[in-house]
Amino acid sequence: MINLPNPCIILSDGVEYDVTNGVLARPEYAEVVHRYQAKDVGDLVKSNGSGNQKDSLTLRALLESDSKPVKNKEFSDLVDQNIGDGYGNDFVVKPTNLDKDYEKNRFLDLKKPMLPQILFSNMSKEVYLDQVHRPRHYNGSGSAPLFGNFLEPFSKTPWYVIPMIWIPCITYFFMESCTVLPFPVALLMFFVGIGVWTIVEYFMHRCLFHLDEYTPDHPVFLTLHFLFHGVHHFLPADRYRLVMPPALFIIFATPWYRLVRLFFPYHLAIAGFSGGVFGYVCYDLTHYFLHHKRLPQGYFTQLKTWHLDHHYKDYKTAFGVTSAFWDRVFGTIGPSLSTQAAPADTVKAK
Repeated sequence: MINLPNPCIILSDGVEYDVTNGVLARPEYAEVVHRYQAKDVGDLVKSNGSGNQKDSLTLRALLESDSKPVKNKEFSDLVDQNIGDGYGNDFVVKPTNLDKDYEKNRFLDLKKPMLPQILFSNMSKEVYLDQVHRPRHYNGSGSAPLFGNFLEPFSKTPWYVIPMIWIPCITYFFMESCTVLPFPVALLMFFVGIGVWTIVEYFMHRCLFHLDEYTPDHPVFLTLHFLFHGVHHFLPADRYRLVMPPALFIIFATPWYRLVRLFFPYHLAIAGFSGGVFGYVCYDLTHYFLHHKRLPQGYFTQLKTWHLDHHYKDYKTAFGVTSAFWDRVFGTIGPSLSTQAAPADTVKAK
């Protein structure tokens, strides 16, 4: 008896196909599928008489009968450079061969500052979006150069800077709100702020950081896209570009604070806004730990797999980082949650 993953996946010409139904209908195909797991069979399928003809015919029959693509091509093309074995807590980074990657794709040379390469290039938006969402892993010391000048240190933020700066601010303003408001009222506003943040987190990620197709086709706008969020999708394991630099957070947060002040008196506003900032701190720390730490089994390992889906399977889904709640509401759940209802983890064929 051969146990195959559920779903059964075949990679052909950089596109992944779900052939589970075909294997269940023809159990004799299981051995062939098992033999070619994690290998691109595109050339074999297209071969005419050369190579293993029996396997070629079997794979072709599977792909032509009852199969469906399950991944975007941009993720499958560099699957050997994306991750090692495992998922969730077993996630393992495989460093990208920088020379081979640049020779193959002619996108960014990670030995040189990245922003100038985009700003002064003639690449189209189509090429940019295709490449920036193919994860690479920098194998040099530290981070790949972004600016290549005095601005470089400002593009890097260690994770512990976030709680060091913002937790004292949150505490101060919440306590100040309590000097006028009854504690239960201040606490209620604090939790309202956290709830509002979860919505902001979702739409900020989906509608601002992932403008993607709506980004104007011009080097200046592609450079801005890369600076805000593209660099994180291009190099998702860069530990110094996983949390938001404090100066950038202030720029984003100021309009929100002014909006809150339009609707609420000062002490109600700062109580609610403290909760919102606390939600942001939880978001940034969660984001860092999802990429770089082993997490307790259960909710957090599920959350880690969920977020890795966004980077390595389908960047147009799984926008929530601290929770999948709003993705469920708005129909953007990722591949892992979509397949959780499967009755079994393996397909068994005799």
